[in-house]
Amino acid sequence: MGAYVLANNSSIIDFLTNKAGEYIYSTFLSPSQAGAAFEAIKLIKNYGKERENLRNLSKYFRKALNPSGEIFESPIIPILVGDPEETINLQGVLLEKGILVGAVRPPTVPANTSRLRISLNSEINKSIVDELLNILREWKKI
Repeated sequence: MGAYVLANNSSIIDFLTNKAGEYIYSTFLSPSQAGAAFEAIKLIKNYGKERENLRNLSKYFRKALNPSGEIFESPIIPILVGDPEETINLQGVLLEKGILVGAVRPPTVPANTSRLRISLNSEINKSIVDELLNILREWKKI
C-alpha cells in the first residue's frame, strides 16, 4: 500500500511524521527484506537465458497482436475489451485454460475501456503464448 500527502502546514507535517505508523515503520528495509533483495539480485544476474527467452516471446506475442504496427516495449500488454462483463468473461475463459491475466474495469479505467492486462514471465513457452493468441483470436479478430 502507499499514500501521498501534500501539506503546507507544519503542524500537520510534524503530526504525520511522528504519529503515522505506516510512515514510521516503513522508512527502511528490515534486515530480512534487505537480505532477500540482495539474494534476488544475485539470482537475476544468472538468468540471462531466461531473460532472452522472455524478450523473444514478448516480441513474438506483440507482433502477432499488431503485425503491421509498431511494437512497444512494456512489461504489461493491454488488450482493450470495452465492456466490463465481457472483460471478466474473457478473463474466466483464459483462467480455465490456466492462463492468469488481470482484468481492469471502471472506475480504474474510463467507461467502455475495460481491458485485460497481460504480463508474460520467464516460465512460459511458445505453446502457451500460441494458446493465448488462439483464445484471443476466437474472441475477436486481432
